[in-house]
Amino acid sequence: MFDSFNLAYACFCSYNDYENKFPPLTVTLSSSEAYSIRHEDYIYRIRGRCYFKILASTENWTLGTAFFRNHYAVFDVDNQRVGLAPVHPRVEPRFTFVFTMAALSVVFTLLVIMRIVCLMCTLDEKA
Repeated sequence: MFDSFNLAYACFCSYNDYENKFPPLTVTLSSSEAYSIRHEDYIYRIRGRCYFKILASTENWTLGTAFFRNHYAVFDVDNQRVGLAPVHPRVEPRFTFVFTMAALSVVFTLLVIMRIVCLMCTLDEKA
């Protein structure tokens, strides 16, 4: 169905459907060149619906960010051609755990300092 509020085609889908029922799309631009688009890049899921990120009409398709998120485009104006190449696979950030632990240690240190200051204040009041 077409969702006129979001201006995209949508279907009802569970998280399991989103993860398992949308295969990678293969876009063939010439007889020798085919490019793959992962489901995470052409479908998004929100509130139990899956939305198609590629705009389609009867005459053409607009791939947009769904395609160019994973492919480089090089425009050769002098020779009137476009070159495409896949982007290197995404690397998940490894610093997330280290950053989280560092932030937690800062918070813990601040709590300890606040506790010591509070203890010193109560000792001063008793003296």
